[in-house]
Parts: sequence; C-alpha cells; structure tokens
Amino acid sequence: MAKINQVINDGGVVVFPTETVYGLGCDAKNEQAVARIYALKKRDNKPLSIIVPDLATAKKYALFSPREEALARQYWPGPLTLILKKRTGTDLADGITLGSANIGIRIPAYPPLLDVMVETGKVLVATSVNNSGEKEYLTAAEIRHAFPSGIDYIWEDDAALNGEASTVIYVKDEQPVVIRQGAIEIK
Repeated sequence: MAKINQVINDGGVVVFPTETVYGLGCDAKNEQAVARIYALKKRDNKPLSIIVPDLATAKKYALFSPREEALARQYWPGPLTLILKKRTGTDLADGITLGSANIGIRIPAYPPLLDVMVETGKVLVATSVNNSGEKEYLTAAEIRHAFPSGIDYIWEDDAALNGEASTVIYVKDEQPVVIRQGAIEIK
C-alpha cells in the first residue's frame, strides 16, 4: 500500500479495487488531479463522487437528514452512494460537484482501501473506470488496455470485485429515490 499512498499524496490518479467495481480516483482536494479524471473519462458535465473512511468524515462534507443517516448506518460500509447536500466551505476541489449543491458519498466495504484513506489522511474521488457512459472495466488487464496512459498507479485485485456498481440514491421528502440501481436494493 505504500506505493498507492505515495501516488495519492503526490497528486496522482489511481485505480483501486472496491467491493463493487474498480474505482478511478485521486485526492479529492487536488483540482488538477480531478481535472485529469474528467479528461481520462471524456466526461464534462456530470459531477463525481467521493469515498470516505467513516461516517464522521462524511459529515465533514455533507449534511444528513435523519433518513439519510439511517441509510448510511444501515448500508455503510457497502455498495450505497448517497447524494447529499454538500456542506459549504469544504476544501474539496470545486471540479467534483461542478457547482451542484449536492455531493455523492460512499464508504466502500473494502478494508484495505479504507486503510489507504486513513493512512494518507485523504478523501478520494471515486468514479468507475470507463469512458463516460460506457460499461465499467472489471479487470486490471482491461483497464491497462483501455487506458494505456494517464493513470499513475493501478492497484490490482480483480478477485475483490463483485462486478456490480453501487446503488445511487437521493432522499426526497425522507423517501429514497433510486438514481441508479446497483448492488443493493433499497426498500
């Protein structure tokens, strides 16, 4: 893990395993690294999400309603991305939310990745490894082939992935609205 920690601390763009699919990420406070992710994915108008190591950290970047906090406590760590109201005055890169008042946050259920965030003290951008709108790549070999340059480090662990992206929800009037159906079903 020393190598990925160093690359993240140096402002690099990395690929990391989660329990769902590989993530493409960087230090969420590094505007230049965030811009590189948009360029790699050929994505220009859709905000990015972040991953955090725990609920206390998530609360530094977003406001939680009682229902949102209940969902977080029930499904985190795990394959649920919550779209939450972003706290004002955070030190996250502006490019993550593209001016939106909301931010997507998740705590992945992959303990080595949580360790990386704790060891580096970084919150990470996390988006699927693909060109925007296309299918996610599920092996490190596919990623290397699709992105022969632009990624500074690939943390390979194909066996960790379940192959299904996280479920993304937004809570409206205390009722969850599914934005993307993924690995879990919210009732």
